[in-house]
Amino acid sequence: MEITIEEDYAIRTVTYLAKYPERIIPRREISKIMQISKNFLAKIAQKLEKAKIIKIYKGRKGGYKLTKEPEKVTLLKVIEEIKGEIFLNKCLFNSKACHRSSYCSVHKVWKEIKNFFRIILSQSHFKDLAEKGPCFLYISLD
Repeated sequence: MEITIEEDYAIRTVTYLAKYPERIIPRREISKIMQISKNFLAKIAQKLEKAKIIKIYKGRKGGYKLTKEPEKVTLLKVIEEIKGEIFLNKCLFNSKACHRSSYCSVHKVWKEIKNFFRIILSQSHFKDLAEKGPCFLYISLD
């Protein structure tokens, strides 16, 4: 499994919002600080809003804000809302993809890795990530 640029940007966005959970943060600020194009950020924000992770505020004083406390939002939730369910091999996603799944020893390993990976991501909350330090450089917004 590889994190796509869209998932990475969604994670960056939510991490930044988690750093300032009380603020409505302008798209321009997130775009500049997190180095995401405004148009791509808008597309990602729509997916995050549909998933009820953020709220989009329109207008001059608009921007984005988390809908939940950062300790209630996990990496798993953000990744799966952008990507869909995480799986390592198509046999985990579609049982018809491989007729060996029921007796394949490797299939069992893929399943264990997937479950372990999901557990770690579900225990990784954005409050902790935001408190551990930024994944961004401080850039002047001028």
